[in-house]
Amino acid sequence: MEPRALSRVLAIGEDGKLSLIGRVESRRNAEMQVQYSAVFAFVKERVLNQLDVPSDELRDLCRSKSCYNQDHFADYYTRSDLLSPVGDAKSRAYRLTKKGVEVAKTLLKKMVEG
Repeated sequence: MEPRALSRVLAIGEDGKLSLIGRVESRRNAEMQVQYSAVFAFVKERVLNQLDVPSDELRDLCRSKSCYNQDHFADYYTRSDLLSPVGDAKSRAYRLTKKGVEVAKTLLKKMVEG
């Protein structure tokens, strides 16, 4: 994908913080949480060379996209096959699975085209 096309769906601030501007096509919080998180993790891995995404960053992402559910946040990832947990409870992070990489690529492409 061209950098110019990506700039329509994501931004990286001067502080290096990644923001997703684009939208995924879903109405369910669980799906939106996992899909946004997969795209976010994919971009962090490919652009910022960061394999694992701390859960706090994913929480902030989900809050910004209005799909955060405090009671089921970790459960949504547990039931998903797109991200897997790494680290212990104090340093919990998530990493894309092989399937997550493929799904995230497709979602990002749809966000750019949409």
